[in-house]
Amino acid sequence: MTIQSEIAKIGESTAFITAMAHAWFACSIMLILGHWGVTAWISTPLCVALAAAKEFVYDLRDEKTPPQTVRMSASDFAEYLAGIVVAILILLT
Repeated sequence: MTIQSEIAKIGESTAFITAMAHAWFACSIMLILGHWGVTAWISTPLCVALAAAKEFVYDLRDEKTPPQTVRMSASDFAEYLAGIVVAILILLT
C-alpha cells in the first residue's frame, strides 16, 4: 500500500495533491511568521530561499524515489511560490 494507491482510490490526481501540499506548506509558514510579527519583507525572501534550497539542492541530491529531475524540482518550486503569493495577499488584507 502506497500513498499513490490510496489517493487513486479516492479519485484525486497525485499531482494535484502534491501541488496543494507544497502551496499549503509555504502559505502556512508565511502566515505563522506573520503571526509572530515577522514582516513579509523578511519572511518572503526567507521562504523563497528555503524552498529553493529544498527543491534544487536537497531533492536533486537526496530524493531517490522517484529520482528527481530539475523539471520536477522547478514545478515543485513554483507550487511553493504560489503558496507564498497567497500568504502575501492574506497578510496585506
